[in-house]
Amino acid sequence: MPYRITSSGTRDNRTFWIYGYSLPINSAKTVQSLTLPKNRNVVVLAVDVSNVAINHPAASPAAPV
Repeated sequence: MPYRITSSGTRDNRTFWIYGYSLPINSAKTVQSLTLPKNRNVVVLAVDVSNVAINHPAASPAAPV
């Protein structure tokens, strides 16, 4: 992304990288928890658990959007 909007509503004109990941889940098991890294530089925007496969170039950690 070429910029972001800050909490005060101003535009931060630095470049920001957004990554998408698709992780397989064993359908024979039930997801009970998700452990996120203790890193203030990692921000999770959304998490979705579904049985729909996503095959998108942004789903690779090497392909910034």
